[in-house]
Amino acid sequence: MRPYLQAWFGRLDEAIKKARGLSSGNEELEGLLASHLAVLISGAYEDCIEQLIVERASKGGDEWTRNYAQSTIDILFRNPNSANIQRALKLFGEPCAAKFKRRIGLSASEAINSIVTNKNHVAHGRTSNVTLRDIEDYFKRSMPIFEILEDILDSP
Repeated sequence: MRPYLQAWFGRLDEAIKKARGLSSGNEELEGLLASHLAVLISGAYEDCIEQLIVERASKGGDEWTRNYAQSTIDILFRNPNSANIQRALKLFGEPCAAKFKRRIGLSASEAINSIVTNKNHVAHGRTSNVTLRDIEDYFKRSMPIFEILEDILDSP
């Protein structure tokens, strides 16, 4: 896994551990921390996926292509659920999107979709009943997505 992703995921893992220690049985605080983590993780995933896409677009060494990819992905890619990731990959060609769809698996797809759904609930003032245990589970189950993305985007 790329150092950029490893660094992000390490920080997220530490944030989850810290939240567990801070909540110490206080359900209200746990809910607030879990909601915050959903927002943080969703944002980190968006950033990491954008980074992988821009790296792929940069392979040719053309700075204009890299800048175009960066600007385009910044505008078009939000809410990194499985459907939106697939949509972003489709911009490289249908085979990329199809490969992702075949490989993602239900568990990872449900996990990343749950993170984004809970983030959206928080961002739009709705109630999120997510727990720290849920967030930790979603985080762990969604990790294979990044290995799949690296593999697909590293392909010729």
